[in-house]
Amino acid sequence: MRRLAPLALLLVLAACGGSGNHGSAAGSPPPNPPVQTLYEADGWRVLLSAGKPEVQRLAGTAWKPSPAGQVTISILSPKPNSTTAPIPQIAAEFDAKARIVEAGIWLDGIELPLNSGGGATRRTFYGAPVSNLPRGRQTVIAYARTARGGSAVTWSFTVK
Repeated sequence: MRRLAPLALLLVLAACGGSGNHGSAAGSPPPNPPVQTLYEADGWRVLLSAGKPEVQRLAGTAWKPSPAGQVTISILSPKPNSTTAPIPQIAAEFDAKARIVEAGIWLDGIELPLNSGGGATRRTFYGAPVSNLPRGRQTVIAYARTARGGSAVTWSFTVK
């Protein structure tokens, strides 16, 4: 019986991976991705986390996801995954259930100066970078909100 105790301990250690390495286990969750705040003002913010935009509204002292379905965003240009010239026009159409009170478009994390046209609930916003973009993949985030909720989308294109 005394000989089985050390053998049993050895088997338990082997089954648990008793190598002495206490780093992250193979089944542990990956670390949280970095979160970039693109915009924050008047109780609203737009975040970019793991490549996905999220619109949040301040409710008391806590940030909450914006109610969905208040704004629909259609990408106009450049088309997702397309190839463009070094100074492309970036454009999106926003269709809302109420008056659009705020909108923005970011190119690689930098807000573009915008022009717009249309009505109070359906508007097109567009802009262009002020200088040539570097060759390669570029990422756009478009955002708009009403008084009740907002939406954001992201897409990428390549500069030739």
